[in-house]
Amino acid sequence: MIIFVAIIGLLCLIGIKLPTKRNTANGYFDDYMSLEKTTSIKGIFILIVILSHSLSYLTLSDSLLDSGCLFIVKNAIGQAMVAPFMLFSGYGVMLSIDKKGNDYVNSIPSKRFAKVLLHFDIAILLFLAVAIITKEELSVTKFILSLIGWDSIGNSNWYIFDILVLYLLTYVSFMISRKNKYLGLGINFILCCLMIIALRFTKDSWWYDTILCYPVGMLFYVCKPKFDVITKKHPVTYWLCAIICFGVVCIGIRHGSTFVSVFKNIAFALFIVLITMKLSVNNKILNFFGRHLFSIYILQRIPMNLLSFAGVTNKYLFTIASFAITVLLAVAFDYVIQKIDGIIFIAKK
Repeated sequence: MIIFVAIIGLLCLIGIKLPTKRNTANGYFDDYMSLEKTTSIKGIFILIVILSHSLSYLTLSDSLLDSGCLFIVKNAIGQAMVAPFMLFSGYGVMLSIDKKGNDYVNSIPSKRFAKVLLHFDIAILLFLAVAIITKEELSVTKFILSLIGWDSIGNSNWYIFDILVLYLLTYVSFMISRKNKYLGLGINFILCCLMIIALRFTKDSWWYDTILCYPVGMLFYVCKPKFDVITKKHPVTYWLCAIICFGVVCIGIRHGSTFVSVFKNIAFALFIVLITMKLSVNNKILNFFGRHLFSIYILQRIPMNLLSFAGVTNKYLFTIASFAITVLLAVAFDYVIQKIDGIIFIAKK
């Protein structure tokens, strides 16, 4: 299975750019948090997510290659594979609030919350069909709770539940703070902490150990102008931040307590951001996966569940088939969703 990790690594090298005097200012890429660049980074990690979920359906051997793959994906990266998604989401939301003000805040319930929930629930109907095919026993309560991500009928759910709640918390925070983005950011951070406490007593650790990456992304947007100036004037600041983040990640890998994992995930997401300041990772393949991130994340378990039900146990066949089917489903799903959005949301506007 290590071959799939190698393939992801090779995709990262396609079109990679190193900082030179021609393409950077003071050795840093200024567009490292642009939509185009962050979309490619998302593409990398959604591929890792697919591989990680595939491993949960398979029985690996004790070979060095399989053990190496398992360590990299499950232990070294682990839950941190979704940390960049959270940080980029927080950054993007804060950017929109800063640029569009209360108009954007007022649109969060419809353009963020309602749209994501609608897309998710359409996907849940597909999983309902899969559950019927595989003869899985479902209760009405389980199905209803799955529509908001609190439960699952075979689909990935916790990330969608978290992001939906985070959108609502953002809306509440900035409605209270009005035009004061610093107050809104503070309120949002407090509400995120309360969310973590609530999930701590009701769900497993992976439901909440990446949540703080979202407000950290918002904070990074606010601090980015000063951070860019400081790192360009004093390069040692950049390297010091990189060493600290890398150190925290290493500590988190060795000491996997939930408390430490929270900081490991934040440090990992920030470390990825720091890397993109020095390395420009952006190509059409990764950008494609980044653009279809939501649909790939939601739909990937459909082929996995069906292949598992069909008794496919060959690890290479299972991974390749589930990957190929997921991509086809994602493209078709996004096409249909785009048409639905055009009818519901644009017409409403």
